[in-house]
Amino acid sequence: MASFVDVHMHAMSLSEPDFGAFVSQLMKDPAASIGGSLTKGYVFGGGWGDAPGAIDNTLSAFNRSIQSCLCLVDDDLQGRLGDVPKTYIDDGLMHFRGQVYDEVVVCPLAIDFTRPFNLRRKIHYPLPGDKALDDYLARTIEAVQVFKELRPSSILTFRPFAGINPSAHDAGYIERFLERWLITDRSRGPSGDRAFWGVKLYPPLGMHPWPKDQMERLKLELVYAFCETHKIPIITHCDDQGFRTTSPREAWNATDPASWIPVLDAHPALRIDFAHVGRQYGLLNRGQGLLAGRQGSWTSTLIKLMREADDVWSDISFTGADASFYKDFLNQLSNMDGEAQEKVRSRLMMGTDFAINLLKVDSYPDYLSRVEDSLFDDDFIKALVSDNPLAFLS
Repeated sequence: MASFVDVHMHAMSLSEPDFGAFVSQLMKDPAASIGGSLTKGYVFGGGWGDAPGAIDNTLSAFNRSIQSCLCLVDDDLQGRLGDVPKTYIDDGLMHFRGQVYDEVVVCPLAIDFTRPFNLRRKIHYPLPGDKALDDYLARTIEAVQVFKELRPSSILTFRPFAGINPSAHDAGYIERFLERWLITDRSRGPSGDRAFWGVKLYPPLGMHPWPKDQMERLKLELVYAFCETHKIPIITHCDDQGFRTTSPREAWNATDPASWIPVLDAHPALRIDFAHVGRQYGLLNRGQGLLAGRQGSWTSTLIKLMREADDVWSDISFTGADASFYKDFLNQLSNMDGEAQEKVRSRLMMGTDFAINLLKVDSYPDYLSRVEDSLFDDDFIKALVSDNPLAFLS
């Protein structure tokens, strides 16, 4: 069976993100937060005049249940929701760049928005804790099950990832999380709550991959050791934007792929996808004092890790909305020898970052059309959407 894979998307309602934490951080240092987040290159694909429509479209997708979000993708791929560049699913098959696929594998990434202990304030109404994450993961499992019941003939299948922010939980909860939610025997597939194929980490929410504090590091080590032992893949956020609840400086330091080198040294068999190809957009990142290095240094670091480490991967979610990305990436590949090029080409995957990507595209098919019409050759495209993500998930 041939499979088309979206290794990175989000199915969530507006009740999951902790907007209070986002606004609290914004109010601490509005200039740095706005300058480091609301950049024209990141948020909007055209001009600032696109903003109202892009925001309305994004919130329309998120202002529904997880199950409805999954159905939205299915409907859009079949051309049921209005004008799209192409109807990708026709006669029960997925068509993409001259290839035909029997199934579409979608990986919804559930992000853990629980606030870290050091960001929880003593307020009258208690902030959500461990239970909020458990409820979110349970709703994700239920949404997948209901989708299958409602659309038994759909060619969409789902391999969700469970988010965890170790700094927001104690060691006991982290151990229970790992044992309860993650599939440790992929030959058997999902079973009850063990329905998640991998782990999603999100440094801008207050998690450093290798913290100096020994107790905090031990909590991360629980996750790394479990995933390494059971060959469970990890996807971590890796561009300089996103939903940030720490300062830009802290978030960039934790997200920089160079900060993960000690992790890879200690856990060489760990399989990690550094999402978004380490893209940097921020106006304050370009040699203006808030971030050491130059624009694009994260991508260079990531490519170096992909060449040298045994199991480092990346995906083009959100980044692939820009035509300039494909040209820039091919230029970087052209400066490598043939063996290095082949290794990097075998580690890059297609992700959409739906529905966040609606800030830059009109629809799920619109994003796919930008990948399909890109400068990447046919073999690279096939590896991107099928061969590589299947190897990553296996």
